[in-house]
Amino acid sequence: MRLLFSLTELPYPASRNGIALINDELLCQAPADVRIDLLITGIGESNEDIDQLRALAPSIDRIEFTGESLSRKYRVGNLLSGVLLGRNLFTQIGLRRYLRDLRQIPDAIYVAPLMAGLDLGLARPLFLNAVDSFARLNENGFLRTGRWRDWLKMSLYRVYERRILGAATMINFVSSADLESVRREAPELPLINISNGVDSSKFTPDESMRVPGRLLFTGNFDYAPNAEAARHLVANIFPIIRRVIPTATLQIVGRNPPVEIFEQPGVIATGFVEDITSCYRTAQVFVCPLLSGAGVKNKVLEAMSSSLPVVTTPLGIEGIDYLKADWHYLLADDPHSFANRVVTVLENAELRSSLGNEARSIVTQHHSWGPIVERYFEALRLVAGEKKQVAS
Repeated sequence: MRLLFSLTELPYPASRNGIALINDELLCQAPADVRIDLLITGIGESNEDIDQLRALAPSIDRIEFTGESLSRKYRVGNLLSGVLLGRNLFTQIGLRRYLRDLRQIPDAIYVAPLMAGLDLGLARPLFLNAVDSFARLNENGFLRTGRWRDWLKMSLYRVYERRILGAATMINFVSSADLESVRREAPELPLINISNGVDSSKFTPDESMRVPGRLLFTGNFDYAPNAEAARHLVANIFPIIRRVIPTATLQIVGRNPPVEIFEQPGVIATGFVEDITSCYRTAQVFVCPLLSGAGVKNKVLEAMSSSLPVVTTPLGIEGIDYLKADWHYLLADDPHSFANRVVTVLENAELRSSLGNEARSIVTQHHSWGPIVERYFEALRLVAGEKKQVAS
């Protein structure tokens, strides 16, 4: 089977974001009978990163870059044209040219994520890994803020997803909650739900490394819900914890943390780290106070795989199946209950151990990448089969 992967960035290193992680796992674990060409809708990246990806993913043949970045102008233009016309009009010239000049049409085209800037009508048969629902992301924002801007974005994305997704042969959302939200608006769409995974052989616990009183929150803080959660955590939750446990510390790890959290008492902002596994191993509690967002949180899967007890809001745990509150994680909504839950875990070694071990057991059993990658390629074979049926 020959596939074309049309992506917005090179999926290496996989740690750059959640979409890169999914695409990296697909490329590195592709079946032996699959050959993949990569088309990156952006400027070229370092030869070292390209060579590293090739070494890890023998399924890759060609790698090409269109040389155009997917700017805000393109994204807004595609949103508006998708709402009005059901098409992404602002597909980059390089991408259009590449698809037009293809000598061998692939058995299927894989596109990720939803706002990849591709005119979906140009690419058939198409598997669209939408990953998250932007309509639901903005709905969560509107429900919390009530602002007209959030209502407008929610409404636009609802229409966009209903119309633009109709061009895809099959569409995946990693969160079942996102899928059901889109399905309510457009029940005719060919939707599936393949969740995210975690490498439980990499994210392993080492209890001897735990630092007493250390809390951890991770994420790419260019993503607005992560930055919002970090500010909320530092301003409204952590001070309550410190009043009870003055020696508690909060480590915030990830690219471009918000400036408001710097130089706050007890807060350590590391920025991006090459190997995040040691951060999970040295913490005693993982905190995830998300107020907005959508999709499945890789950070929570990684923490659980590392046997790190998790305290989270409902949005932080959403879309991760087989988990039960108070057994695999602790749930809290408001700052005081969140802080109290964290204090309870910090002061109770037996509870920390139970939550961490039970959560690791579940994610190792149900969220390993191997079966998840198999499901993706089963879906891609179904999509490719549509092409063969049309050809015959």
